[in-house]
Amino acid sequence: MQRSRLVAAALLLVVGFACCTEAKTPIFIIPGIGTSNLVGRKTDARFISQCPLLSGGSLIPGLPQTPVSVWTPGAMLAAPACWRYMMQLKFDQASGRFSDQDGISVTAVSGGTSGMDPITYPLFTAAGYNSLALHIETSLGYTRGVDLIAVPYDFRQDLTAMNATGELQRIADVISSGVEKNAGAKAVLIGHSMGGLVATALLSAPEFAEWRSEYIKGFLALAAPFGGAVPAVSARISGQLMGMPWLTQQLLGLSVDEAVYGSTWGQPSVVMLLPYSSALPSSMVLVSTPSRSYTVAQLQELLADIGDQAAADMFPQVHSLERLLAAPLAVPTACVYGRRVATPLRWRFSETLKPKQRARPGRREASGMGDGVVNIQSLRLCRNLISGPASAWVSELADASVDHVSVVSGAAGHKAVSAMLAKLL
Repeated sequence: MQRSRLVAAALLLVVGFACCTEAKTPIFIIPGIGTSNLVGRKTDARFISQCPLLSGGSLIPGLPQTPVSVWTPGAMLAAPACWRYMMQLKFDQASGRFSDQDGISVTAVSGGTSGMDPITYPLFTAAGYNSLALHIETSLGYTRGVDLIAVPYDFRQDLTAMNATGELQRIADVISSGVEKNAGAKAVLIGHSMGGLVATALLSAPEFAEWRSEYIKGFLALAAPFGGAVPAVSARISGQLMGMPWLTQQLLGLSVDEAVYGSTWGQPSVVMLLPYSSALPSSMVLVSTPSRSYTVAQLQELLADIGDQAAADMFPQVHSLERLLAAPLAVPTACVYGRRVATPLRWRFSETLKPKQRARPGRREASGMGDGVVNIQSLRLCRNLISGPASAWVSELADASVDHVSVVSGAAGHKAVSAMLAKLL
């Protein structure tokens, strides 16, 4: 009997050792702005008149409530006014805090065990991330929901709001759980576009230092706009947006410009993504109209002139990406982005901008190098996060096929991702 117990114990040790030695470094994909599904739930029946779509379900504890789709973009088709109510955040200038509108709670869909479930999280596939996940599965032997997990988030919030509301902590908890399920193997984060900024916030905030040391092995930033992006300006003025071809498909023929204009009104993440003097000269003109021009240094004035006073009020607080670049990150960090696509640097609008009136789409008046959405100076700020030689950790792709989207969905982007993952894993 004693011999049998010893044999059993030895087998358990062998199995346990095999489990731990075979565990891969888990990979977490953090997507860009507008590519996480959001749902809304009512929290107070008194405010249902503001949003009739929320009239179903129950507020009785223990009884389930059917959530209402807030984003995918097509959600606005059912009731545009209600959709805007759910989509927009409230900003208390005195406290500097953001919150959902009265009577509702809006959250990101978890995306199931893998974070990328195609039924509950269709935007993951629509925006091209499914292609990246498939590449990692087939080339590196990863498995969705086991060691390859997506982390959708509430992209309406800027980084300071995400920290204050607990959204960054929720993302950290998802990553921690995935690491623990993989025998404690530290994770590599892949952050695309705004997702790269979110990952950087997690890796640089002092309050996450202990968490970072325990759970993170490395970070790959894909086309992250560390110095903002000029198209964020046109999105706020007219709803004109670049770099999201999947958006047209999602809106089923509805005006894309109208949807973007409505969803970006008073949205802190969009204000955060407006251009910075670290990437473009403060005196550089970004917008010209018949009556005046606006430079990089005059973006707060621009927001006030178009009637988005909430955005103008929050500007000093949320337009703060430069804080991310104060020092290199404490984990190995790599950067991948394209640089050969014409990228807008200045817009010309044919009419004077009016308060709370969507302008007709402008025309591109000046362009420069970049990935079609983010200019090259903004992309290159990623180098500030690297402590090693840029030649080893930065892949600046000269292939003209690599734009802001295809860096995650195309073959050239996949090749560069594989090369960097070989160093990080």
